[in-house]
Amino acid sequence: MKLKEGFILSEVGGQIVAIPTGEIVDLKVVITLNETGKFIWEHLSEETDIDTVVDALLAEYDVERETAEAHVKTFVETLEKNGFLA
Repeated sequence: MKLKEGFILSEVGGQIVAIPTGEIVDLKVVITLNETGKFIWEHLSEETDIDTVVDALLAEYDVERETAEAHVKTFVETLEKNGFLA
């Protein structure tokens, strides 16, 4: 899985948001990210899988594998539902 081209991360009003650009411009699908979401987003900028992203989270944050897996899966499902993944 990988993010589609045409999105940028930007800080707006102290929040990190993923904004569509170019041909994808539809501001109804702007997603606000926390630091963990930003971390996952950045790992999805290249082809990867859930296990690799979970392993990266475990290396970066003090979190149990089950919790990390649940959060990554939920985040990826949200991205898929909104057309952010290729």
